[in-house]
Amino acid sequence: MSNMKPERGAMLRAISGAAVIFGGAVSPLLAADPSWWRQDDTVVITSAAPNNYGPVTVGQAKHMAKSALTALRKVAPQVANAVEADLVGTGKPIPTWVAPAPGSDLAKAQSAALLAGQLKAIAAPFYERLHGYAPAWLDLRLQAAGTYTSGSYFPWTAAAADDANYAIATIGQLKAVFALDFALDSEMDDDCDGIPDLWEYAVIHADTTGTWTAINQITLLNAATIGLTSPAGAPPHTLSLHSSAQVDNRIAGKAATNSLAMFVNYQANGAAGTFVRNTDFWAADMAQELTCMSPWNTMDSSRRAGTLVTPRHMLVAHHFFLNPGTVVTFVTAGNVPVTRTVVNSMMVPNTINVPVQGTSTDLDMVLLDADLPPSITPCLVPPANLAQYIPRHDFIPGSYRTPLIAGMGLNQEEEGFVNQFYVVSDGLTGFQPPNATAFPKRAEFNKLVILYDSGNPSFLLVNNKLMLMTLWHTNPFGGGAGDGVWNRTASFNSTIAALDAAAGITGGTGYTVTEMDLSEFLKF
Repeated sequence: MSNMKPERGAMLRAISGAAVIFGGAVSPLLAADPSWWRQDDTVVITSAAPNNYGPVTVGQAKHMAKSALTALRKVAPQVANAVEADLVGTGKPIPTWVAPAPGSDLAKAQSAALLAGQLKAIAAPFYERLHGYAPAWLDLRLQAAGTYTSGSYFPWTAAAADDANYAIATIGQLKAVFALDFALDSEMDDDCDGIPDLWEYAVIHADTTGTWTAINQITLLNAATIGLTSPAGAPPHTLSLHSSAQVDNRIAGKAATNSLAMFVNYQANGAAGTFVRNTDFWAADMAQELTCMSPWNTMDSSRRAGTLVTPRHMLVAHHFFLNPGTVVTFVTAGNVPVTRTVVNSMMVPNTINVPVQGTSTDLDMVLLDADLPPSITPCLVPPANLAQYIPRHDFIPGSYRTPLIAGMGLNQEEEGFVNQFYVVSDGLTGFQPPNATAFPKRAEFNKLVILYDSGNPSFLLVNNKLMLMTLWHTNPFGGGAGDGVWNRTASFNSTIAALDAAAGITGGTGYTVTEMDLSEFLKF
């Protein structure tokens, strides 16, 4: 085996006190080092001083390989199993994962300097199996790491003339060899759908862009439809793919001209209290969940929307408030209007550190004069750790490589349109119109957020339920944005208690908002 590529300069740091831990920093070649290097702080620390050319030990290489397998197994378990079978066992590069007894000859051997040939022997099974699984993905990763050699799928040259297998390997060489990011965050999800590129490139052999959409997922079992030659297993169960499929599956085969409106002639009949649901609405099967939205009020007819979050409390936009005494209408799944009167409202305090907003939000909690019946269903709010379920959730100005999760937005016309969630931050949740080239069906069902749409809700669909994301108060890029609902459960509940107390309700209503359970989905 021949020489490895040069070390990865600035990304290297010194070995820390524990023999299995390497320091690490951002590479000049990659946007970020592989995220699995930092898992549980057992592979990489960032506080050590650089030591690019320091020697590496056998034990450190063994630990790096085991950590790589753990990361790979989360994305492609069958590939990880094959690598392990090639790598570990009698007569193989790593005889066993079992730690040797302290002071034994094996323990001393693990502290010995690693040779370049040994490093290549440990790494080779990863590259051989990954090349067989997703060759295009591997080439891209080698190029990103600066270790690509034409005609080879190893991070070292193919020629034998320059072999130096008995030279002592360095920390930099070890990291260069294991600079493969299998993970579900970082830069390894180029189409931002929550499915790692490794899986997409492996499964969609006919799609050189490595794009796996919700429609692909729907037709997975019909491999011929999408040109699959060897499906490699089910994709990771991510909120991104699941929620998008909840939308894409419903709009497939429908026409936006007939399927955007939730009600038929609701404006003409609203004042008379007559509401008829549109049976062609693309989410008509969710009529019971959609009862959380109030389509009418006596203050401003179809504007100043309210969204029910408990049987007696609803959220509205603070800048588009509802006065006490306003009568609001909800509509059962069976088209029966149910009215309640606004008693009072309070701004939900901003308990998240967003200096631009200070203590203010654009969210008002409203108390109604009586509980809504069970025929009207409050919507759910996201859990405080929502961001853990969404890849690349931080908004970076000028960069929109963010999740493209299909969601539902509402407007003053009571149309349920499709837009794409693009940011969740401490203060802002926003959506973008779908790109017509990438998502033509979603684009067909899109409507821009315009003046007086304020206060209408936006949702992600999860297991046929509505998870409230925000109420519109602005429209960057036409997609709509507002104060994020996630991470505000405590503020919502304290505001509910304050409203109840101000209304003189002895002991309060006892209601709190209910968070959506996302525990079944993969965290990032």
